[in-house]
Amino acid sequence: MVTQTDRGVLLARDEHNKVAEVTQELGRFCVDEPVKCPILFREWDVVYCSVPTSPRGGYMSAFGRLVFKTKEMIQFVEAPDTVRNRVPFFALGFLDGEVSLEGKLKALDGSAEVVTSCYSRWRVASQSQSVC
Repeated sequence: MVTQTDRGVLLARDEHNKVAEVTQELGRFCVDEPVKCPILFREWDVVYCSVPTSPRGGYMSAFGRLVFKTKEMIQFVEAPDTVRNRVPFFALGFLDGEVSLEGKLKALDGSAEVVTSCYSRWRVASQSQSVC
C-alpha cells in the first residue's frame, strides 16, 4: 500500500485516508501505553509518514525533491524520550549528504508522537553544519 511512494509523499489524499483507516484498524492490536513499551526503543526504518514532509522538512517539498534524492530514513527511539532521525541523500544527483534531526517523544492520548525537533545537522560531502 505504501511501497514505492517515497514514504507517503507520492500518495493522493484519498490514498492517505485508506492508509489511515488500515492504521486505525491495526491500532486495536497495540499495547495500552506504547511509550512505556520496551519494544518501542530501537532503530526503525521509516516506510510511511502521515504528514510526509514533516520529518524531512523543506527537503521533501516539490523543489526539495528535485534537489535532494532521499536514500532512506531511519528513526532511532531512545529511552526515555529521545527521537533521532537520519536521512541520507544525494544532492543534485551526485553529492552525498545527510540530515540528522533530534526531537522529544511525548505521550499524547496514550499514543507516542514526536512533538518537537530541537536540533538539526546536515552534511554534504565532507562539510557539516549544525543548527539549533
